[in-house]
Amino acid sequence: MRRWIMADFRTKQGDTRNALKATLHQNGKMVDLADCEVVFVMTRRGKEIINREVTIADAPNGKVRVVFEEKELKSTGLHKGTFRVEWSDGQRESFPNSGYIQILIER
Repeated sequence: MRRWIMADFRTKQGDTRNALKATLHQNGKMVDLADCEVVFVMTRRGKEIINREVTIADAPNGKVRVVFEEKELKSTGLHKGTFRVEWSDGQRESFPNSGYIQILIER
């Protein structure tokens, strides 16, 4: 019997074609990412797998995307992801503001 796992994004080991796409919101409104740096952090069981800058696809509308590298998709199972924004004034904020993006990497 196969166990069903809830995830916000699913991919398979080594599949680098599909990007994780997200729209960052604050108080129900899309955030403007102009003049910001956005980093994506992904962990599994407390071990950091990814911590790098990602593509801002549409700054005024808060759209970002992570194109995974093959080496980042080696560890199977459920992972936690978060986007960390550094605003132009040096302040930092994590998205989502509570909880994590659930990422499932299957064999």
